[in-house]
Amino acid sequence: MTKQPAAVRIRSWVSLSAVFHVSQLLRHPSGNATPTTAATAQAAAAKPNSPTYTKTVSENAISPTATTDNMLKASAYRVRSVAPRHRRIAREVCAGAELRSSGSPTWPGGVARSERLRPVPLRAAAICGLLAPVTFIVGLLLGDLAQPDAFSPANDDISDLGAQTAEQPWLYNQIAANLNGLLVVAFALGLWRALGAGWLARIGVLGLAAIGVTRFLEGFLQLDCRGMDEGCENTSWQADGHRFESGIASALFFLVPLVLAFAFRRLPEWRDLWLPTLLVVPVVVAVSIPFSLIGDGAALRAASITWLLWLGLVAWRLLRIADGKTVSSAADLTPSLQRDDRSRGSRSRNSRRAG
Repeated sequence: MTKQPAAVRIRSWVSLSAVFHVSQLLRHPSGNATPTTAATAQAAAAKPNSPTYTKTVSENAISPTATTDNMLKASAYRVRSVAPRHRRIAREVCAGAELRSSGSPTWPGGVARSERLRPVPLRAAAICGLLAPVTFIVGLLLGDLAQPDAFSPANDDISDLGAQTAEQPWLYNQIAANLNGLLVVAFALGLWRALGAGWLARIGVLGLAAIGVTRFLEGFLQLDCRGMDEGCENTSWQADGHRFESGIASALFFLVPLVLAFAFRRLPEWRDLWLPTLLVVPVVVAVSIPFSLIGDGAALRAASITWLLWLGLVAWRLLRIADGKTVSSAADLTPSLQRDDRSRGSRSRNSRRAG
């Protein structure tokens, strides 16, 4: 079998390409397809050495899963002139068409819609983290003020505010415990998305979410009585559950900042917070020591508030990151729209030339 000359083989492939696009036009007729098919026919008629001919055999093998509109769009931009000022636009449009044809919803420019919507839940989670210290402090102060004069915030435990024999226990149980726990869990969900897939970040965020769960459960696991009550014995299953969840929360209060500190160290947006996070535990201990001279209740209150203030600091950073992503997303959307305008203008010019 004799080998055909190169020119004959090229003309054969060009003819097959023209037949392929004509068959696509007949299979999916539309008003916008004629100019693109005409441009393809012009490129097929051109010589292989012509600057308007840029198609190769591999470029003609368009994925069958792509829609007709995407195939025609990709063909129109690959047939265009190979001048340097057109190469970048054609490359970006073809990449966007391939991303859209893969089935993932996109904004103009081929950027996934999930990336555009990502800052919204991050901002909501950050606001929840900022409100967590506020709800705890408000519930704590109101609960202390509601107790009788015999109750001493400096000496009595925080858990006594939610005991069954306490005055207005809902102030602590529903505001400083239930609501506070829900806000911490919501903040942990946003932090899960923001910190990425590192194993240190995952462990730290899971520990933070567990703290939120224990805070939420504390509002229902009430003590039977306060320490100041005569003959007080906490023997119910609610009291046992309260002691169990308090032990877990106390351990996590010390472990979570340490794990998150080393997770922050690996991330550029969080690296400047890794030392303050690492020092949270020593600072909490240092703050509680002078307050312990006043009483155990005062030391526990000072330590809890200090820890939650650190949580508010992390939430503030998450809010800044969320705002930064929103600004960058809006900035990235403008050149994408401009590229789409240029593409529509080029298609109209090709239509006039074909006419």
